[in-house]
Amino acid sequence: VKAPMDAVENAVTPAAPSTVANGTSSAIIVEEFEDLASLVRDDEASVSITVVGASGDLAKKKIFPALFALYYEGCLPKHFSIFGYARSKMTDAELRDMVSKTLTCRIDKRENCSEKMEEFLKRCFYHSGQYDSEEDFKELGKKIKQHE
Repeated sequence: VKAPMDAVENAVTPAAPSTVANGTSSAIIVEEFEDLASLVRDDEASVSITVVGASGDLAKKKIFPALFALYYEGCLPKHFSIFGYARSKMTDAELRDMVSKTLTCRIDKRENCSEKMEEFLKRCFYHSGQYDSEEDFKELGKKIKQHE
């Protein structure tokens, strides 16, 4: 995690504050980014990621494998959960089965890859709902809070 954090720290050190289009100082934006970056360093931070459209091809072929790659390389915090959300009726186990078919260890062939996959999949959950339903998103929010 050291190399990516060095890049983050270097990226948030502007030469001088400038004005953004809406008139706010870029220093404020940099401070907000530094606050966000500090969460990655915090061992007790909890991050919940929601993949909207989780049953679709983009999620299966690109988003879940990319999230797994971040996990595999230690770039996600210690405490994280991934919540898939889509209209399809599916259980947590069915989501995990679907996702497991697309995960690979493309980064390298370490011996613990299958172990890492199992750990990653245990953090994946699913909630079915309509995209235009405030109530369905509230239920998703409750589920996320339970895991956090």
